Amino acid sequence: MLKSKTLWGGITGIIGALAGFMTGEVEMGAAINIAITSLLAIFVRHGVKKTENAVNGE
Repeated sequence: MLKSKTLWGGITGIIGALAGFMTGEVEMGAAINIAITSLLAIFVRHGVKKTENAVNGE
């Protein structure tokens, strides 16, 4: 999972949302929205991969 581009993109999105909020460039509501979307991308991608592995018998 650590080699997944989706994971690193999600982590970057969370860090970006936090940085944007801390610098005042992004309002709290928008930062929360970005962070939640990034987390959802990570967990959905992980679920798809897990299901794919189960179907293939891995």
